[in-house]
Amino acid sequence: MTGVQTCALPIYPILRHERGCRSPIWKPDGKGFYYTGAQDGTFNLREYDLATGKDRRITNFTEDHVIQPALSRNGSTIVFRALANLYSIKPGADENPRRLDLSTKADYEPTKEEKRTLTSATDVAFSPDGLEIAFIAGGDLWVMDTELREPRQVTNTPEEERNPVWLNNSEGLLYIRDGGHTAEIYRADRKDKSKFWWLNDEFQHTQITRDGEAKESLSLSPDGKSMAYSRLRGDLYISPISGENP
Repeated sequence: MTGVQTCALPIYPILRHERGCRSPIWKPDGKGFYYTGAQDGTFNLREYDLATGKDRRITNFTEDHVIQPALSRNGSTIVFRALANLYSIKPGADENPRRLDLSTKADYEPTKEEKRTLTSATDVAFSPDGLEIAFIAGGDLWVMDTELREPRQVTNTPEEERNPVWLNNSEGLLYIRDGGHTAEIYRADRKDKSKFWWLNDEFQHTQITRDGEAKESLSLSPDGKSMAYSRLRGDLYISPISGENP
């Protein structure tokens, strides 16, 4: 009987950062690679040189993360997605992101109006006074009164909203916006605070967290001053509702 012996070699990371290093792409010469990193709070395109260890940020997006980078075969152009658009740059030559304008020709008239019928809701939360309801339907955040039951859409984004949480006195709503690549906590406020939520037509949205990690189980402290949520592999975090110093 012949036994097979194996030897496990130690694996050391080239890069490690608590906010994440993702989507590596080898450079054509194999001397380094491009990747997305959130060292400054938002995932941006970066370049790493293996010989010198130099780590350089290429893009400077702050309102949204850079995702899904792809390198052309000759290595001259990188295309990536940010702010729901596609951009291209030429690393080392022209690194100012240029938005790609996509168009198509077709024989049919595009639909001018789209109607959706939503028949179910999830993540239901009642306001502290019990007069209004926040819920998720079709991946968006909605509010509704408990008497007339007239829903009002609060978000309309390509991302998935979930886990709404009312702030004390119904002054605001916290929720998680999940883009698949990252999940961040946002706050929604009524434009006209003298009216109920369901009587408002416009809402303001503020991004609370920017660490780029997946989040779930968002909740509010009894005094309404702090929030708690789990992140990554189940680690529990607490912070003021402003999101500072988690």
